[in-house]
Amino acid sequence: MKCRTEENVDVVNDVVLSQLDMPQAHCKFEASTSNPLRLWNTVDELLSRDRVPASSTISVEVFQQFFVDKVAKLESSTADVVPPTFSRMSSLS
Repeated sequence: MKCRTEENVDVVNDVVLSQLDMPQAHCKFEASTSNPLRLWNTVDELLSRDRVPASSTISVEVFQQFFVDKVAKLESSTADVVPPTFSRMSSLS
C-alpha cells in the first residue's frame, strides 16, 4: 500500500487552515509540509494538542494499586454470577 503523502498533506492543510484563519499559522504550516514529523508536530501545536505532562502528585505504585483494587472489587462483585452460555447460530444464507 502506497502512502499518498501529498494528498494527506492537502487534506490536513485544508482542515487545519479552515480552523485557523491566522497568517502566521499558515506560514508555519506551509514550512512544515516537507517533513511529516514536523508537520504533525505543527498540527498538534496549532490545534493546541500538547502532551499533558506526567503527574507528580501520584506515584506509580498508587496508580497500579488503584487498578489492582478495582479488578479485585469487580471479581468479588461478580463471583456468584452464572457464566454466560453461548450457542452457535445457523448461517442465514
